[in-house]
Amino acid sequence: MWSLVDVEVLTGHILVLIKAIDIRSEPAVRLLGELLDTDEYPRGAEQFAHELYSWLRSPYKDLRRYDEIAQVSSSLWKLWHRDGEIGGLMTV
Repeated sequence: MWSLVDVEVLTGHILVLIKAIDIRSEPAVRLLGELLDTDEYPRGAEQFAHELYSWLRSPYKDLRRYDEIAQVSSSLWKLWHRDGEIGGLMTV
């Protein structure tokens, strides 16, 4: 899906954004969208910003451990995963 994204460039881009502005802000999501949004996942940047912010606010330092305990309401799950695809609206 994001096979053309340079991971080092993306990581650097994200770190600069986090240091400068709220990662959930419209300008940050717009900038991330240039790299993460695709026709298949048009809200990929918004979803990423939400997930990153949620993990950073959590008491977990290990992303795998956080992912094990993270909960998504069934209504959001249905919106995000229609027919096995991520779609619908993302809420913060």
